[in-house]
Amino acid sequence: MRATAVVVAILSSGCGPEALAPVTAPARTPDVLDGVGASPRVYADIDLHALQVRPQLTAAFALLPAGVAATCGIDIEQLARLRIAVGEPLRIVAELEGKIDAHAITCALGERASLVDGTGVTVRDHPGGVSIEYQADREHAVAGQTLAAELRRRCPDGCAVARLGPASRAVWVEARPRDSMWVRVSGPGLGGGAAAFADAVRELQPTVPALRALEARADHGDLVVTTTIKDLPGATALGVAFREHLLGAYSIPSSSMEPTLHSGDHLFAVKGPLLGAIQPGDVLVYRSAEDNDYVKRYIAGAGQLVEQTERGIEIDGRSVPVVAAGDGIVRDEDGGAKLIERAGTLFRETLGAHRYITIHTGPARGVGSWTVPAGELFFLGDNRNNSNDSRFSGTTPAAQVTGRAAFLWWAMRDGVPDWDRIGTPIE
Repeated sequence: MRATAVVVAILSSGCGPEALAPVTAPARTPDVLDGVGASPRVYADIDLHALQVRPQLTAAFALLPAGVAATCGIDIEQLARLRIAVGEPLRIVAELEGKIDAHAITCALGERASLVDGTGVTVRDHPGGVSIEYQADREHAVAGQTLAAELRRRCPDGCAVARLGPASRAVWVEARPRDSMWVRVSGPGLGGGAAAFADAVRELQPTVPALRALEARADHGDLVVTTTIKDLPGATALGVAFREHLLGAYSIPSSSMEPTLHSGDHLFAVKGPLLGAIQPGDVLVYRSAEDNDYVKRYIAGAGQLVEQTERGIEIDGRSVPVVAAGDGIVRDEDGGAKLIERAGTLFRETLGAHRYITIHTGPARGVGSWTVPAGELFFLGDNRNNSNDSRFSGTTPAAQVTGRAAFLWWAMRDGVPDWDRIGTPIE
């Protein structure tokens, strides 16, 4: 199971189904893609009257203080279309078409409008509506034309598309919200996850009613998901069913899994029928005795002897294969809320089918040996000098494992999206 979980971010916000014939790009070049620079990542051209969109739009407007929409002259029935593009590191250009202007946006923001000043956000009147830009840079549009053309080809009308991860293993997510919702996830990062996801949904449908409105199938290695849900309660119930039975969303609060996971990362973990048999080297989510969720790497199981030596980790007397991988820097906690940078040595470990990077920022910590009791698991953090794991807190009952970390659905670095990590599988 790899990047299939990306689809949940779309489904949870109301995305769903419709098998469409191949499409060709329209002749018109949207201004929004021209405006986000050389590396566009996300593009959407959404009909705001589509049945799959209207409940979400209504719910969003309900968040405005009472009477604001009327006072500012905003009528959602008069809003026709939204086009939006997002580029890296973080450039956003949007066009909202309909009976609306920049004054209405400023009016709706009220006192919060002052917070926008100086942030790089500009709101302007645009033919037929308004345009909104954030750090837009039109000087380097030419270099981004190839990728922009591919985004337009995949999303010519009434749709949304995103390219996640680095170019070498990109994952594409496409959605078409109309009378029903249609989502396709494709790319080499999926592996065999499309078939596994489709099988898991079918397995759960007899006992989980909320999943019965969902159809998931593998199509030449791609994952195609459709649903006929047209209201917010139905979409909410579907999102809850996903989180409880298939995919859990978690955030990383510390640097204990650096460099694999950074503080502030957000990931999806597969669970239920997608979890399957756990294997050494898996990054697992488990619940502690204090009812907290932890994410660490599973090293050894019941009856095995684990030793932390000055040379590294040994399991049943055999060293875990390790190769030096250069120097690295991690952002560690300093005992408080602040993160500080620490230099260290990177090592590539091999355990089972997994090859992953660890970092050592000093002499071996937690030197000792442990025999894993029956029904228990031994966990380590990849940041070997700053991880409160089984070397210090003891082993964990296998029954407390709740999921396997699958891939990142959101990541930030220095205040901007870390595009090359978003959508990537967790090794």
